[in-house]
Amino acid sequence: MDSNVQQSLNAVLSKITNLSKDMGLSETQTKELLNSDSLKELQKMVATEEIPLEDLPDEVSIPWEQVEDLFQMRTELYEIQNYLAQFCVQYEMTRSRIMRDIDEVQFKMNQRASDIKQKNNIPLNAPFEIEIPEEPNNPATMRKVNK
Repeated sequence: MDSNVQQSLNAVLSKITNLSKDMGLSETQTKELLNSDSLKELQKMVATEEIPLEDLPDEVSIPWEQVEDLFQMRTELYEIQNYLAQFCVQYEMTRSRIMRDIDEVQFKMNQRASDIKQKNNIPLNAPFEIEIPEEPNNPATMRKVNK
């Protein structure tokens, strides 16, 4: 912290002490006033004044107590990321299985439609579609498709 700034801060604190005595405040009340949140905030602002980068150390050791919560958050982040990765893999496997099932059923439907065409003496290359009934036990129809 700049020595001029520190001197100014000390002067303000000294004036506050003198004013509190002039107002008849007890020593305890004066200490409470000097330890108030507003004054602490002022001291923080002065203490965090910009320091030239070349005056800063290359490395600062941080006590475990200050980083413990960051360590726990990072662990939680890794767990969430791992869960997401597993979820995505499981999703892709399920999606692939479902797409294979869809393809298989569509292939079987096309095969069965071809069998039905043959049984009804319709050439496989003839442009006919089967209209499947909406309700069971109803007949289906084959209609010529105009291309």
